[in-house]
Amino acid sequence: MKDGSPDENNSLRKLLVEEASKRKKNGACLRWQVSTDVNLDLVLQLQALPAPQATVASKPVLSTDNAAVMLVDSWKLDVDKFDRSTGLYGPIPDFFTGEADSMWMTLQTIKSRLYDQLNKFYTR
Repeated sequence: MKDGSPDENNSLRKLLVEEASKRKKNGACLRWQVSTDVNLDLVLQLQALPAPQATVASKPVLSTDNAAVMLVDSWKLDVDKFDRSTGLYGPIPDFFTGEADSMWMTLQTIKSRLYDQLNKFYTR
């Protein structure tokens, strides 16, 4: 290993390479999910399934949203939320537009309908 390349005569390396060549290829599949915790805070979760993606994709039971997964890590997301006293809860949606004045006028025109739709969405 003088020049930085692996020593071909290393018996441990030979053993591990030989063992790895005998084994079936293993793997894991990672996915992310945005969900809520018990306090209704949004969290980003990194989840893992103990099978390669090809296996997961070929088995419908493993590719559903409610498949058993291992939680690798989670992070609380810092988002603006509705004041629960308004009757709404959850994140306040972001609206993206190139014409802010026009969008604001439209929202003012349909505000009761918008409130009703948001209420239906967040209470389902």
